[in-house]
Amino acid sequence: MAKQRRKIVTAGRYCRAVQYTMITDIEAQRSRAPKELVSSCAREAINLHQSFQKLKAAIAANFDAGDLVVTLTYSDACLPPGRDAAEKILKRFIRRLRAERRAAGADLRYIYVSELGHSRGRPHHHIILNATGTDYDTLRRLWQYGDQIDIRRIADKGFDGWARYLSKEPREHGRRRVGERMWRNSRNLVKPIVDAGWVDAGDDLTAPPGAYILDRQERVNCYGRFAYLEYLLPAKT
Repeated sequence: MAKQRRKIVTAGRYCRAVQYTMITDIEAQRSRAPKELVSSCAREAINLHQSFQKLKAAIAANFDAGDLVVTLTYSDACLPPGRDAAEKILKRFIRRLRAERRAAGADLRYIYVSELGHSRGRPHHHIILNATGTDYDTLRRLWQYGDQIDIRRIADKGFDGWARYLSKEPREHGRRRVGERMWRNSRNLVKPIVDAGWVDAGDDLTAPPGAYILDRQERVNCYGRFAYLEYLLPAKT
């Protein structure tokens, strides 16, 4: 029976799955181009090498709807001269926050993005943090470089919305240096689980019972088939 390639990326409750026809070396050269088109569409949809998709999966694998997205800004008196100086200030802030969490018996997981702000040129930081229930007062006490701290929940924009928001500056204006990472994270984050293999071509790509479908796409031509599915697994009770 004919086979198709299936790949599933699981990041917490968030899953992205693709199933598609792949060309083989023994197939005729005249059919390679249209079949390769099907394969390339599938790889594009599931490609975790794209920074935005990697960021989205990292958020989904390590944070929940109740975790925090914190924006830290600077007052005029404490404004650093540039992004590098702001990075040093933020790292000191993270070290102090980690020490307080550790003293309280709690861990610290984070992803952060430092931006320059192309409209005003003011450095600022967006940080995703795991919530502990006592974060508001602690964050305001430790951040001594400005009195404007915006604290939101991941549920406000969801994994996709925050990934797009935190990656907007490098996507819209480019990276400062070639190959520069657009976001940084703590070392204790878990990685998404990737499961890839072959299935019978007649097996449909479906989500588990109770899953919430976020997106579904399918393309079929005389050379092959491409199916894409994005969904949230049922919440654990």
